[in-house]
Amino acid sequence: MNARAAGWVVALVAFAVAIAGATWWTIDRGQDQNPSWLFSHTASAGSLVKKSDGGYTLTLTGIDPHVMAFTDRPVRDSLVLPATQLIEQWSTLFADSPPNAVLVEHNPRGNTDSVVLTLTNPRLTTPATASATSADTATLTFDAALITTAHPSNLKRLTRGLHKTPPAAFANASLFIDDVTNPWAPNATFECTVGTGTSDREPGSGPSVYTQAVTLPEQQGVVDMFQQECQQMAGTFSRVS
Repeated sequence: MNARAAGWVVALVAFAVAIAGATWWTIDRGQDQNPSWLFSHTASAGSLVKKSDGGYTLTLTGIDPHVMAFTDRPVRDSLVLPATQLIEQWSTLFADSPPNAVLVEHNPRGNTDSVVLTLTNPRLTTPATASATSADTATLTFDAALITTAHPSNLKRLTRGLHKTPPAAFANASLFIDDVTNPWAPNATFECTVGTGTSDREPGSGPSVYTQAVTLPEQQGVVDMFQQECQQMAGTFSRVS
């Protein structure tokens, strides 16, 4: 297994642990209208260099071209989006304050594997010779401030131990960024109508109508799941806005 694949496996395992025991998506889950989203990104190598002003420069190389975004309980949604989209929308997503993040090494030297940071000013550099879907030679750079006290609460379970001294260089790592509330305003609403309300058991009660507001194209997977659930209940599926 190459470093890229190993990075995704570890990131996905961490994600799976974070939502262990969850039902992936159900039509009546009582969705929070303002869930908090976390982001996970992998890289094959990187460095964390201290600057003269006391801050750091975090550089990630061989980055994956996609970022995984997911929510915590009780919603437990997820989506995959281009890394370029996260960078382009950074100033809007984190307009109120810079996000906290945990950098996790997959093969640390010793029993500590993580560094807690505050991230600002992301810069994505892709050589002109690279393809649109390849990020093997792309570099993602942040200005970073080191947090030495404790992990952010939403990210704490994704890590094992803090480095006392940040590693100057590392290989095969994931970056977990915490967190954004409602980062994508819904731009589409779908509806599932079940029954007619004319059965003997529910005379005159009317049909049951379920709605799902999503952001397209990012949450197309949610739409597909909603449609499948609707079909399983012999409902009528439609887009209403």
